Amino acid sequence: MLSPVMLQRINSYEIVKPFINQMYSTVCHQQQAKTIALFNEEILVCSRCAGIYFGVLFGIISSFFIRIKNNLLKFVWISSIVVLSDVVAVNFGFYDYSKIIAIASGLFFGLTIILFLENEFKFFNLLNKNEK
Repeated sequence: MLSPVMLQRINSYEIVKPFINQMYSTVCHQQQAKTIALFNEEILVCSRCAGIYFGVLFGIISSFFIRIKNNLLKFVWISSIVVLSDVVAVNFGFYDYSKIIAIASGLFFGLTIILFLENEFKFFNLLNKNEK
């Protein structure tokens, strides 16, 4: 076993990285050629998944400043079609995989999903308050 003294000398990220990598592998293919590097370190998900996560983060932050009252379901469908179209086009060889397109489509999808869910939860909470 590693003593606490030894743990202090080892970069703790290197210890937990395999576990985090395994967790992400359940939702992302993690193909090396499709990942991006931040600060000279490959991130643990592909470009599209990174875009989705950044889109969700951006959506959460922007929801504090922007209130959208429209039905966002159509945007969820549009963003889903954009992601699916990119995946199909790459897999059928219409064009080569582009990390930029993957990040952009993932960002759009993550943003629309989180804004849609936020709106739906607010609507659901409003309905519950009116019933009481």
